[in-house]
Amino acid sequence: MALFDPTRTSAVDPRDAVLVVHGFLTRCIDWAHTREIGPRLDRVRDTLDPIEAGKLHAWVAWVRFCEHARREIEDGTLDAWFQEPPPDAP
Repeated sequence: MALFDPTRTSAVDPRDAVLVVHGFLTRCIDWAHTREIGPRLDRVRDTLDPIEAGKLHAWVAWVRFCEHARREIEDGTLDAWFQEPPPDAP
């Protein structure tokens, strides 16, 4: 059974939530480099297959996005995302 339960609510200190998301992004980046980008780069080198090249490009773009989000967590840009929204917020 998955840990995610959409009926559960949580009250997590924003400082803890930031650490969890930062750790998750770091794991995603590490996974992409070790399990996806390296092997796909080898396949593109070996085959010059445009489909493999497209998949490689998608993984690199995804890593860049994760790195960007992680930097914004580190510099505080995304702090507001981890705060409770005001009661009148949509």
